[in-house]
Amino acid sequence: MRRTKFVIKISDTGFRLVRCAFKKGRWAVCSSENDVLGAGVTDELITEKIGAALKKLKFRNESLVVSLPQKIVALRQFKVPSVEAGEIAEMVNFWALRYMPYPIEEMVTAYSLIKQDEQGYSYVNLNVAHRKDAGRLLKILNPWAKNIEAFVLSSYGLVAAGANLKETPAVIVSIEESCADIIIASGNNLLFGRAAGVSAQDDRLGEKLAEEINKTIKAYYRENIAAGPDKVIVAQTPYNLSSVLKEKTNLPVEELDLAEPALAATLNLSYRFINLLPPEIKENKENTALSAQFGKIAVLFLLSALAVFFSFVVIFYGYHSRLNAFKSEADKIYPEVKELAAIKQKIDALSKKAAQARTLDVLYEVYRIIPAGLALSSLSYEQGREVILRGNAQGLNGVLDSLALFEKSDIFKDAKVNYAAKRKTKDSEIVEFEIIAHLKS
Repeated sequence: MRRTKFVIKISDTGFRLVRCAFKKGRWAVCSSENDVLGAGVTDELITEKIGAALKKLKFRNESLVVSLPQKIVALRQFKVPSVEAGEIAEMVNFWALRYMPYPIEEMVTAYSLIKQDEQGYSYVNLNVAHRKDAGRLLKILNPWAKNIEAFVLSSYGLVAAGANLKETPAVIVSIEESCADIIIASGNNLLFGRAAGVSAQDDRLGEKLAEEINKTIKAYYRENIAAGPDKVIVAQTPYNLSSVLKEKTNLPVEELDLAEPALAATLNLSYRFINLLPPEIKENKENTALSAQFGKIAVLFLLSALAVFFSFVVIFYGYHSRLNAFKSEADKIYPEVKELAAIKQKIDALSKKAAQARTLDVLYEVYRIIPAGLALSSLSYEQGREVILRGNAQGLNGVLDSLALFEKSDIFKDAKVNYAAKRKTKDSEIVEFEIIAHLKS
């Protein structure tokens, strides 16, 4: 692991860049550059200024982690009736579509687990960014695209920088030039967050910020995630806000120096699980890394092969007579081997036909069971194991009726409703569902 990394946070009017070093088991700030260019600045100028700042901080192609402002990332929580990582991952896009007014192609999603309970439910923290916002950042940072390691919501840095958080949630506030990030966190878990349009230059900053904190807490309670916050932590500012925030929120207030440490702290969390870097960029980086790794392996393999070859040349003539004897014996048994190979080919062909017949039986049974009121949107079949049905129904009874028919089937067993959620359409209310049924052996 390289012991130096850079973290950058880009706004509409400038950027903050931090050089971090790994010391005593944690990432910490070494040096930083903060450039506020003002309203109306072009992205091209921001790129130019970032290049100058990187040069000043002695950038040598280290990894670059991009800290995303809270205002371009939607944060939502939900719970799902599963603790299986694969099943949770499949549900993330479904919930993103429920929460956000965009098609899935326009969204970049990532998630982390908050907790799992004894009843088998997982509480999930979903991060969603619009591709337009991610695209702008990639364009600005294009000269260093190969160095970008992750896109991480800046609020995770606030959680880690506000160290020693208890399990009881706390409100953490970071004030920028034209907005404030307000989050609620417990331990190392980011539970809730939103950006508030509060100007640092406003004469009534304290009162307006307290009002936004109260709105955030109210919205947090509606999500029904965990207990209420017991204090407010404010990133240290030149403004004296503690007294007015304490009066207006009825919570004790602490001030901490969280500005640059918050950027460094993004590296102290397991950000690989909440990386909002667009998937095609991740895939390209992984392919590049694999190609480099493959190149090293190929060179090593070639050197090893050459060493083996020369060793073989030395001993080849000593084994030449034995090789001829082996060839003679192989010629004798060749007819029997050929006959066995033909038999194996016939057996493989029969097995393939049997599997195809089994697949048709499964599909016929599914469409026999599904009632007329249920509309399937997708059917996934894993050979010999299970089917997964997704679709919608006019009511929950239709879903439960089909579940009962699965249980009576001669082909299926252990059928269950993985999820069922009501959704209003223009003319009526429908139930979206997913049913999983295992095949009998």
